[in-house]
Amino acid sequence: MTTVNAWGRGPSRRYEELAQKFRPLFARIAEGAVAREIERKLPFEEIGWLKEARFGALRVPEANGGYGASLPELFELLSELAAADSNFTQILRAHYGAVEDVLASRDAQRRKAWFARFAAGDIFGGGFTERGGAKAGTFATTIKRLNGGWVVNGEKYYSTGSLFADWIELVGTGPEDKVIVAAVPTSAPGLTQRDDWNGFGQKLTGSGTSIYENIELPFDHVQTGDDRFKYQAAFYQTVHLATLTGIARAAADEVSEQVARRTRTFTHATARVPRQDPQVLQVVGQAHSSAYASGA
Repeated sequence: MTTVNAWGRGPSRRYEELAQKFRPLFARIAEGAVAREIERKLPFEEIGWLKEARFGALRVPEANGGYGASLPELFELLSELAAADSNFTQILRAHYGAVEDVLASRDAQRRKAWFARFAAGDIFGGGFTERGGAKAGTFATTIKRLNGGWVVNGEKYYSTGSLFADWIELVGTGPEDKVIVAAVPTSAPGLTQRDDWNGFGQKLTGSGTSIYENIELPFDHVQTGDDRFKYQAAFYQTVHLATLTGIARAAADEVSEQVARRTRTFTHATARVPRQDPQVLQVVGQAHSSAYASGA
Protein backbone atom coordinates (compact mmCIF):
# COMPACT_ATOMS: atom_id res chain seq x y z
CA MET A 1 0.00 0.00 0.00
CA THR A 2 1.02 3.60 -0.50
CA THR A 3 1.16 6.04 2.37
CA VAL A 4 -0.94 9.22 2.55
CA ASN A 5 0.72 12.20 4.20
CA ALA A 6 -0.08 15.91 4.38
CA TRP A 7 0.85 16.32 0.72
CA GLY A 8 -1.11 13.40 -0.66
CA ARG A 9 -0.50 9.87 -1.79
CA GLY A 10 2.90 8.94 -3.21
CA PRO A 11 3.18 8.56 -7.00
CA SER A 12 3.77 4.78 -6.87
CA ARG A 13 3.34 1.76 -4.62
CA ARG A 14 7.04 1.66 -3.83
CA TYR A 15 7.53 5.40 -3.39
CA GLU A 16 7.64 5.37 0.41
CA GLU A 17 10.29 2.65 0.39
CA LEU A 18 12.38 4.65 -2.06
CA ALA A 19 11.90 7.95 -0.24
CA GLN A 20 12.87 6.50 3.14
CA LYS A 21 16.39 5.96 1.80
CA PHE A 22 16.86 9.71 1.45
CA ARG A 23 14.63 11.41 4.02
CA PRO A 24 17.21 11.26 6.85
CA LEU A 25 19.64 12.96 4.46
CA PHE A 26 17.06 15.60 3.54
CA ALA A 27 16.56 16.28 7.26
CA ARG A 28 20.32 16.82 7.75
CA ILE A 29 20.34 19.20 4.79
CA ALA A 30 17.38 21.13 6.21
CA GLU A 31 19.09 21.59 9.58
CA GLY A 32 21.79 23.83 8.11
CA ALA A 33 19.74 25.59 5.44
CA VAL A 34 19.24 28.93 7.21
CA ALA A 35 22.83 29.14 8.45
CA ARG A 36 24.16 28.46 4.95
CA GLU A 37 22.04 31.28 3.55
CA ILE A 38 23.11 33.76 6.23
CA GLU A 39 26.80 32.86 5.94
CA ARG A 40 26.68 32.31 2.16
CA LYS A 41 28.29 28.93 2.65
CA LEU A 42 28.31 26.85 -0.51
CA PRO A 43 27.05 23.31 0.24
CA PHE A 44 30.03 21.27 -0.97
CA GLU A 45 29.79 18.92 2.00
CA GLU A 46 26.05 18.39 1.64
CA ILE A 47 26.29 17.73 -2.11
CA GLY A 48 28.93 15.16 -1.15
CA TRP A 49 26.32 13.44 1.03
CA LEU A 50 23.94 13.21 -1.92
CA LYS A 51 26.68 11.86 -4.17
CA GLU A 52 27.60 9.24 -1.59
CA ALA A 53 23.94 8.17 -1.43
CA ARG A 54 23.93 8.08 -5.25
CA PHE A 55 20.95 10.43 -5.35
CA GLY A 56 22.06 11.43 -8.84
CA ALA A 57 21.44 7.86 -10.03
CA LEU A 58 17.70 7.93 -9.33
CA ARG A 59 16.75 7.49 -12.98
CA VAL A 60 19.54 5.04 -13.82
CA PRO A 61 18.11 1.53 -14.35
CA GLU A 62 18.55 -0.86 -11.45
CA ALA A 63 20.40 -3.26 -13.77
CA ASN A 64 23.02 -0.52 -14.22
CA GLY A 65 23.44 0.26 -10.52
CA GLY A 66 20.77 2.93 -10.13
CA TYR A 67 17.37 3.15 -8.46
CA GLY A 68 15.24 2.88 -11.60
CA ALA A 69 12.94 5.72 -10.50
CA SER A 70 10.05 6.77 -12.71
CA LEU A 71 9.60 10.43 -13.66
CA PRO A 72 6.79 10.94 -11.08
CA GLU A 73 9.02 9.39 -8.40
CA LEU A 74 11.93 11.64 -9.42
CA PHE A 75 9.89 14.83 -9.32
CA GLU A 76 8.30 13.97 -5.97
CA LEU A 77 11.73 13.27 -4.45
CA LEU A 78 12.98 16.57 -5.84
CA SER A 79 9.99 18.28 -4.21
CA GLU A 80 10.95 16.74 -0.87
CA LEU A 81 14.56 17.85 -1.33
CA ALA A 82 13.47 21.37 -2.28
CA ALA A 83 11.39 21.58 0.90
CA ALA A 84 14.62 20.96 2.82
CA ASP A 85 16.67 23.47 0.80
CA SER A 86 15.64 24.68 -2.65
CA ASN A 87 19.25 25.40 -3.64
CA PHE A 88 19.83 21.69 -4.08
CA THR A 89 17.21 20.96 -6.72
CA GLN A 90 18.48 23.93 -8.71
CA ILE A 91 22.07 22.66 -8.37
CA LEU A 92 21.03 19.25 -9.70
CA ARG A 93 18.71 20.42 -12.50
CA ALA A 94 21.33 20.15 -15.26
CA HIS A 95 22.48 16.80 -13.88
CA TYR A 96 19.09 15.17 -14.18
CA GLY A 97 18.77 16.55 -17.71
CA ALA A 98 22.09 14.90 -18.59
CA VAL A 99 20.92 11.61 -17.08
CA GLU A 100 17.63 11.80 -18.94
CA ASP A 101 19.46 12.37 -22.22
CA VAL A 102 21.58 9.25 -21.69
CA LEU A 103 18.48 7.29 -20.66
CA ALA A 104 16.78 8.24 -23.94
CA SER A 105 19.85 7.48 -26.05
CA ARG A 106 19.81 4.54 -28.48
CA ASP A 107 23.61 4.24 -28.28
CA ALA A 108 24.20 1.18 -26.09
CA GLN A 109 27.88 1.97 -25.48
CA ARG A 110 27.11 5.53 -24.45
CA ARG A 111 24.41 4.36 -22.06
CA LYS A 112 26.69 1.76 -20.47
CA ALA A 113 29.62 4.17 -20.00
CA TRP A 114 27.62 7.02 -18.49
CA PHE A 115 25.35 4.86 -16.36
CA ALA A 116 28.49 3.49 -14.70
CA ARG A 117 29.65 7.03 -13.91
CA PHE A 118 26.25 8.07 -12.57
CA ALA A 119 26.01 4.93 -10.44
CA ALA A 120 29.44 5.76 -8.98
CA GLY A 121 28.12 9.17 -7.86
CA ASP A 122 29.29 11.48 -10.65
CA ILE A 123 27.10 14.54 -11.23
CA PHE A 124 26.79 17.15 -13.97
CA GLY A 125 26.56 20.92 -13.85
CA GLY A 126 25.29 23.25 -16.56
CA GLY A 127 27.10 25.22 -19.25
CA PHE A 128 24.32 26.71 -21.37
CA THR A 129 23.81 30.44 -20.91
CA GLU A 130 25.96 33.23 -22.37
CA ARG A 131 26.02 37.00 -22.08
CA GLY A 132 25.61 39.12 -25.20
CA GLY A 133 23.14 39.77 -27.97
CA ALA A 134 23.19 36.47 -29.83
CA LYS A 135 19.80 35.24 -30.99
CA ALA A 136 18.25 32.19 -29.36
CA GLY A 137 19.80 28.88 -30.38
CA THR A 138 23.22 30.31 -31.25
CA PHE A 139 26.36 30.33 -29.11
CA ALA A 140 29.67 32.18 -29.07
CA THR A 141 31.27 29.15 -27.40
CA THR A 142 32.89 26.94 -30.03
CA ILE A 143 33.38 23.16 -30.07
CA LYS A 144 35.65 22.34 -33.01
CA ARG A 145 37.26 19.19 -34.40
CA LEU A 146 40.93 18.67 -33.49
CA ASN A 147 43.17 15.62 -34.05
CA GLY A 148 40.33 13.12 -34.00
CA GLY A 149 38.73 14.79 -30.99
CA TRP A 150 37.41 18.21 -30.06
CA VAL A 151 38.63 21.50 -28.61
CA VAL A 152 36.41 23.86 -26.61
CA ASN A 153 36.68 27.64 -26.20
CA GLY A 154 34.19 30.06 -24.70
CA GLU A 155 32.64 31.62 -21.63
CA LYS A 156 29.41 30.71 -19.89
CA TYR A 157 27.31 32.67 -17.44
CA TYR A 158 24.77 31.30 -14.95
CA SER A 159 26.63 27.97 -14.89
CA THR A 160 24.31 26.42 -12.32
CA GLY A 161 25.71 23.51 -10.33
CA SER A 162 29.07 23.52 -12.09
CA LEU A 163 31.12 24.30 -8.97
CA PHE A 164 29.92 21.06 -7.34
CA ALA A 165 30.03 18.89 -10.45
CA ASP A 166 32.34 16.25 -11.86
CA TRP A 167 31.22 17.09 -15.40
CA ILE A 168 29.68 20.04 -17.21
CA GLU A 169 27.13 19.64 -19.96
CA LEU A 170 28.36 22.35 -22.32
CA VAL A 171 26.43 23.69 -25.31
CA GLY A 172 28.25 25.45 -28.15
CA THR A 173 28.59 25.97 -31.88
CA GLY A 174 30.22 23.15 -33.83
CA PRO A 175 31.01 22.35 -37.46
CA GLU A 176 28.66 23.93 -40.01
CA ASP A 177 27.34 26.16 -37.21
CA LYS A 178 25.35 23.29 -35.72
CA VAL A 179 24.56 23.14 -32.00
CA ILE A 180 26.91 20.72 -30.23
CA VAL A 181 26.68 19.33 -26.68
CA ALA A 182 29.90 18.31 -24.92
CA ALA A 183 30.64 16.55 -21.63
CA VAL A 184 33.55 18.47 -20.07
CA PRO A 185 35.26 17.11 -16.92
CA THR A 186 35.64 19.81 -14.27
CA SER A 187 39.21 18.58 -13.73
CA ALA A 188 40.16 19.56 -17.29
CA PRO A 189 43.13 21.92 -17.72
CA GLY A 190 41.91 25.22 -19.14
CA LEU A 191 38.66 25.38 -17.16
CA THR A 192 38.19 28.36 -14.82
CA GLN A 193 35.14 28.59 -12.56
CA ARG A 194 34.07 31.61 -10.55
CA ASP A 195 31.49 31.90 -7.80
CA ASP A 196 30.41 35.38 -8.92
CA TRP A 197 26.64 34.95 -9.12
CA ASN A 198 24.87 37.77 -7.27
CA GLY A 199 21.50 37.86 -8.99
CA PHE A 200 18.01 36.65 -8.20
CA GLY A 201 16.93 33.23 -6.99
CA GLN A 202 18.84 30.70 -4.97
CA LYS A 203 22.25 32.19 -4.09
CA LEU A 204 24.15 28.99 -3.24
CA THR A 205 23.81 27.11 -6.53
CA GLY A 206 27.28 27.78 -7.95
CA SER A 207 25.68 29.72 -10.81
CA GLY A 208 28.74 31.81 -11.66
CA THR A 209 31.02 32.18 -14.66
CA SER A 210 32.84 29.31 -16.40
CA ILE A 211 35.68 29.98 -18.85
CA TYR A 212 36.87 27.32 -21.31
CA GLU A 213 40.31 27.79 -22.89
CA ASN A 214 41.50 25.22 -25.41
CA ILE A 215 40.03 22.26 -23.54
CA GLU A 216 40.55 19.06 -25.48
CA LEU A 217 37.95 16.30 -25.39
CA PRO A 218 37.80 12.78 -26.82
CA PHE A 219 35.52 12.15 -29.77
CA ASP A 220 32.85 10.27 -27.80
CA HIS A 221 32.27 13.11 -25.31
CA VAL A 222 30.43 15.20 -27.91
CA GLN A 223 27.08 14.82 -29.66
CA THR A 224 24.93 17.02 -31.87
CA GLY A 225 22.09 19.03 -30.39
CA ASP A 226 19.68 17.21 -32.73
CA ASP A 227 20.37 13.99 -30.81
CA ARG A 228 19.17 15.43 -27.49
CA PHE A 229 16.08 13.96 -25.85
CA LYS A 230 13.05 15.60 -27.42
CA TYR A 231 11.14 16.44 -24.23
CA GLN A 232 14.01 18.35 -22.63
CA ALA A 233 12.19 21.71 -22.39
CA ALA A 234 9.25 20.15 -20.55
CA PHE A 235 11.63 18.14 -18.36
CA TYR A 236 13.69 21.13 -17.24
CA GLN A 237 10.55 23.16 -16.53
CA THR A 238 9.08 20.33 -14.46
CA VAL A 239 12.25 20.29 -12.34
CA HIS A 240 11.56 23.99 -11.69
CA LEU A 241 7.97 23.15 -10.74
CA ALA A 242 9.20 20.49 -8.33
CA THR A 243 11.46 23.12 -6.76
CA LEU A 244 8.55 25.53 -6.41
CA THR A 245 6.42 22.77 -4.90
CA GLY A 246 9.07 22.14 -2.26
CA ILE A 247 9.31 25.86 -1.49
CA ALA A 248 5.53 26.07 -1.12
CA ARG A 249 5.44 23.05 1.21
CA ALA A 250 8.21 24.44 3.40
CA ALA A 251 6.46 27.82 3.59
CA ALA A 252 3.11 26.22 4.45
CA ASP A 253 4.70 24.09 7.17
CA GLU A 254 6.43 27.12 8.64
CA VAL A 255 3.16 29.07 8.69
CA SER A 256 1.53 26.21 10.62
CA GLU A 257 4.42 26.06 13.10
CA GLN A 258 4.37 29.81 13.70
CA VAL A 259 0.62 29.85 14.29
CA ALA A 260 0.78 26.80 16.58
CA ARG A 261 3.42 28.45 18.79
CA ARG A 262 1.94 31.92 18.91
CA THR A 263 0.13 32.85 22.12
CA ARG A 264 -0.36 36.57 21.66
CA THR A 265 -3.70 37.65 20.19
CA PHE A 266 -5.72 40.85 19.76
CA THR A 267 -8.82 42.29 21.42
CA HIS A 268 -10.78 41.99 18.18
CA ALA A 269 -9.70 38.35 17.51
CA THR A 270 -12.37 35.68 17.19
CA ALA A 271 -10.57 33.20 19.44
CA ARG A 272 -8.42 33.13 22.57
CA VAL A 273 -5.28 32.03 20.70
CA PRO A 274 -4.39 32.29 16.98
CA ARG A 275 -4.42 28.51 16.40
CA GLN A 276 -8.15 28.54 17.23
CA ASP A 277 -8.99 31.64 15.19
CA PRO A 278 -10.98 30.66 12.06
CA GLN A 279 -9.76 33.70 10.14
CA VAL A 280 -6.14 32.79 10.83
CA LEU A 281 -6.80 29.13 10.04
CA GLN A 282 -8.33 30.15 6.72
CA VAL A 283 -5.01 31.72 5.69
CA VAL A 284 -3.11 28.64 6.88
CA GLY A 285 -5.47 26.47 4.85
CA GLN A 286 -4.99 28.59 1.75
CA ALA A 287 -1.22 28.21 2.03
CA HIS A 288 -1.51 24.44 2.40
CA SER A 289 -4.01 24.06 -0.42
CA SER A 290 -1.75 26.02 -2.78
CA ALA A 291 1.20 23.80 -1.89
CA TYR A 292 -0.94 20.68 -2.29
CA ALA A 293 -2.18 21.83 -5.70
CA SER A 294 1.34 22.53 -6.96
CA GLY A 295 2.41 19.00 -6.01
CA ALA A 296 -0.68 17.48 -7.61
